[in-house]
Amino acid sequence: MESFDPLLAEQAFEAVATLRTATDRVALDRIIEPVLTPLGLPYFGVGRFFGPTGEVAATLLNGNLPDDWVHHYARSGYAMHSPLAREMLTTNLPYRWQSVVQNGGAQNCLARRILNEAGHFGLRDGLYIPMREADMSYTAVVLSGPSPELADPFLATAAEVVGAHYGLAARRLNSALQQVDRRLTPRQRECLLWARAGKSSTVIGEILGISPATVNEHLGLACRTLEVATRVQAVVEAMRLGLLDS
Repeated sequence: MESFDPLLAEQAFEAVATLRTATDRVALDRIIEPVLTPLGLPYFGVGRFFGPTGEVAATLLNGNLPDDWVHHYARSGYAMHSPLAREMLTTNLPYRWQSVVQNGGAQNCLARRILNEAGHFGLRDGLYIPMREADMSYTAVVLSGPSPELADPFLATAAEVVGAHYGLAARRLNSALQQVDRRLTPRQRECLLWARAGKSSTVIGEILGISPATVNEHLGLACRTLEVATRVQAVVEAMRLGLLDS
């Protein structure tokens, strides 16, 4: 791809303008996907990584990062130890995953291992765009893909600009969501609780005495209520809002 692409620049500016008026988080993903995919960055998300004092608070707020990778990341404890993520505690500038690996240091082997494992899920390189929140917690936009176009300064800048505005739009909508008293029905909550435990719709149906189709209906309605696209995102969002607390 050429260093400067007028069409891409136009698409990026249009995406930024549209993000400012988007009214739900699913729409945010639809707005940026056509811009980021040609850059080799078809996967993206916004996550809260660390609390105000640097404690781990890994929560995926929205995006389309592969569910299998999200589960693997959590199971492996990378939220607590990843040098790729912890770099955001030292900088407020966007940074490339590969740059953390190449910097070396005591954590280099772990960073390289995480990057190699991410590659098995189609995430071979990417960007973190740190965002310090008002409560001093650390949120970041994550952009990644199988063949990111990040060596070219123009393409990397386009990704950073669109990604940063995606994060700002997600922050705006998340703030609005926190002011809304969201409710799940008891059955939707039960389905989400079992989905959090890794149970399939068939198994959940057997546990609750309902059909898998009814389970999917409850989970679908929960997704709609929580304004997310998948059951994994619904579980994460419900946990973030404290809707699955005992």
